[in-house]
Amino acid sequence: MMAKPMVMLLLKDGTQDLHNEIEKHMPVFRPDFNSQQYAEVLQKMHRFYEGFEKKLETALSTHGLSDMYKDRFKTPRIESDLKSLGTPTKSQPAPSHLPVLDSVPAIAGALYVIEGSSLGGQIITKHLKEKLNMTPEQTQFFGGYGELTGKRWQEFQKWMGELDMNEQNAKLAVSSARETFSSLMECLK
Repeated sequence: MMAKPMVMLLLKDGTQDLHNEIEKHMPVFRPDFNSQQYAEVLQKMHRFYEGFEKKLETALSTHGLSDMYKDRFKTPRIESDLKSLGTPTKSQPAPSHLPVLDSVPAIAGALYVIEGSSLGGQIITKHLKEKLNMTPEQTQFFGGYGELTGKRWQEFQKWMGELDMNEQNAKLAVSSARETFSSLMECLK
């Protein structure tokens, strides 16, 4: 098992408060949580991801990183979940403040949040299947990459370890991760 790159530790420490805060706005573990509320959570996630991933796709292309992320986009998974639930996808405005993705460190910081959420989504998926009898077709978003989630996280950590993360770049990554958490939180509230 490889050691975590230093930037991963800096990102974890630099965003822990926002990570804790966002968990407070995620209602899936509440005892009264139901399938209608699940569809509402997916709509909120769609609002964030649709706007964010448009920006991300442009930034990845600009920096020659499109191949690295091509099969990891979340918006189609959310739309598929909503369709499986019989819920139409609502057209919503993007959050008022999306992270600025103008450099590789900024992209890395934002992706730290997104890829990390795939790990947490595994716990949510298990809960949704047990509590609401959701099927795999209804939990594609929170299911992340299924059995490949752990492997994908390791690939992401490896990529992060290969980046030039001097002190200034690490600060940019942490700032971008914080902006990403804040944008996501805006949608969940």
